[in-house]
Amino acid sequence: LTMGVLCAAGAGAGSFSILIGVTARSIQPARRSFAGGLINAGGSFGQFIFAPLAQAVIGAFGWVTALLGLAVAALTTIPLAWPLRGVAMPLQPSATKPAGGMWRQIVLSLRNPSYLCLHAGFFTCGFHVAFLVTHLPGEVALCGHSATVSAASIGIIGLFNIAGSLFAGALGTR
Repeated sequence: LTMGVLCAAGAGAGSFSILIGVTARSIQPARRSFAGGLINAGGSFGQFIFAPLAQAVIGAFGWVTALLGLAVAALTTIPLAWPLRGVAMPLQPSATKPAGGMWRQIVLSLRNPSYLCLHAGFFTCGFHVAFLVTHLPGEVALCGHSATVSAASIGIIGLFNIAGSLFAGALGTR
């Protein structure tokens, strides 16, 4: 329950997708795709930096120290958000309210092939990242390599995700 529901809900509630949604409401439609790519690249930058860094700290000081260090790094983001409090994001009101309420909109969305393809893409992305992070270290260890190889591999994947996110964001503006 904790891993499958609470962790997933927390990751979704605190992820960069929230930033993409808020940003999309506050900038011109022509720039939304690139902004989304840039925000996604920022998340991948964290993967690029923190996977090898966390492994280095584990190797030098142990896993408890590494987890405490990651917790401190996460907590330091709170003061960075302090200047943003009270900043009103301009909302673009819709011309009309959708008819039928939320359930009607869900039914309409599930009948839309573009919406289903979008979710298939998100599922594929989330699945491959979760699969790699969960299983890559064990497979690398089975081959006799150190955990540093796993961390570097995950970091390299993050680096290529940065390039891919920026490229896809730029393509979306065309």
